[in-house]
Amino acid sequence: LYAATLTKDLNTKLNIYKTAEKMYGNDWRTSNNVGYCYLLQNKVSEAQAQFEKANGLSANNSIVLNNMGIVSRWKGDNKGAIEKYAASNTTESKYNTGIVNIIQGKYADACSNFGGANSFNAALAKVLNGSPSEALAIIDNSTEKDAAVSFYLKAIVGARTNNKDLMINNLKSAIGKDASFKKMAAEDKEFHKFVNDADFKGLIGG
Repeated sequence: LYAATLTKDLNTKLNIYKTAEKMYGNDWRTSNNVGYCYLLQNKVSEAQAQFEKANGLSANNSIVLNNMGIVSRWKGDNKGAIEKYAASNTTESKYNTGIVNIIQGKYADACSNFGGANSFNAALAKVLNGSPSEALAIIDNSTEKDAAVSFYLKAIVGARTNNKDLMINNLKSAIGKDASFKKMAAEDKEFHKFVNDADFKGLIGG
């Protein structure tokens, strides 16, 4: 298990965990970690089988239940995901519950479940729950602060708070990192107040 942490190559990690599973088949961690690697490879069915195996070895394990909740969410079963996250009852599972809350439109619940996390999702929840200004500090303190989507969200905050400079500067950064945001902004109702603004039109090519 330790050896797998020494490499960043996902296939190498997977092979190490598979070998560990063969050697120590009664240790739930081996099956769980194989499943985790499958999740990262978007092999959801294979991941589910591994997590169910791990759950059989360590019933009601909070880590395994959280991973099973992720599988449920990825398969579109939000109700099942919420149930598994609740049974897990960890900081990670509460955060994952917040992601489902956003999907369900329960933005206040999402803010609560994200707690003090500094992430794009936590910032998004703040914006959707009507507290756009609070989102800025969250984004700026997150590891995702330099992502194009984070700049785009900050541009939306600018639009919602009528801060044109904030909107323009961050939209420019978002488009600079990912040109697809130009078309998105042109069609996004978040920017409807600025559709005739020369600076905005200059960014989206209007």
